Amino acid sequence: MLSVSYRHHLPRLADLGYPALVAPTNARTDPSAWEQAIEFGIDVTLLEANLARTPAERIAELVAMNRLQAQVQSRTLDDATRRKLDAAELRLKFGDLMDAAP
Repeated sequence: MLSVSYRHHLPRLADLGYPALVAPTNARTDPSAWEQAIEFGIDVTLLEANLARTPAERIAELVAMNRLQAQVQSRTLDDATRRKLDAAELRLKFGDLMDAAP
């Protein structure tokens, strides 16, 4: 830190053309988007819980949910219907690229 004797030689920000520092007029008076969502009635508890997890934990949860979905489908749909759904899903994801697939 500069000693007190040198401070009077340093230019002030106003002398360099910078405006005076002023606190924003809306500082902490406007609710955040998060607070507005809660006030609107959106339940953010699951989102908060998910954000508390690490990315690796979130991916593990996604993989587990995908496995559960596949198990439910395998028990409730016959093979032909499941193949049609899988093909339709792939076509939605990849479109015309599917025509070039072997």
